[in-house]
Amino acid sequence: MIDKLSQQKDFGPLENLQNIISQANFPKQIMISLGATCYTEFGETVFLEPGDELFIYAYDATQNTAEDVLAHINGQCKELNNSSILHQKIV
Repeated sequence: MIDKLSQQKDFGPLENLQNIISQANFPKQIMISLGATCYTEFGETVFLEPGDELFIYAYDATQNTAEDVLAHINGQCKELNNSSILHQKIV
């Protein structure tokens, strides 16, 4: 994530994030939002609906595996080391 924030260039749908952060006077905190982009037909026509659940994991792959993440989603694992988790239910 840090590499992307400091090195991503303006190309196609991507923007120069370092420039944006600089223009914002290098804030101490930022909020990162994930979602389908409008650059694909899928992103333009498929939307989250009531009853859908969304899981987003940012985790240290040297301490957790994809199987650990799946076990966490399924309630079989209580904690993941060095991870940030968003679980959202659409109402």
